[in-house]
Amino acid sequence: MLTSAEFGRVLCSSLSGSLPAGVSLSAHDARVDVHTAGGEVYSTALGDLDAADTEPDDYADAAWNVLSLVQDVVCEATGRSWPGEARDVDDVPDVGTQVAGDLLQCWYGDEAQPVLRLAPILLTATR
Repeated sequence: MLTSAEFGRVLCSSLSGSLPAGVSLSAHDARVDVHTAGGEVYSTALGDLDAADTEPDDYADAAWNVLSLVQDVVCEATGRSWPGEARDVDDVPDVGTQVAGDLLQCWYGDEAQPVLRLAPILLTATR
């Protein structure tokens, strides 16, 4: 399975291309930072994904936390709903994550018709 650091880098890379201008991500060991154009930095821990007893759902939980934080920060920084366009900044698509086999799926909105779906993340390290 991916280490915390590897997972953070892959998740940030997957999400970065969808972010609005002025918002960026960085991965550091077992946390992800969300940076705004105003210089604010918000962080969330990925948990101990390096533990021997790490389960695939631990990755789904960590990804959910990152996606939720990113959504909160983007909405606050832009004053708009994200991702997608809603009438109210408080009307945001739900975050969804799910592990199927070795793949982590992440999306915003309804799973069947998401507003944004990230590329699947392979949880097994390819070294």
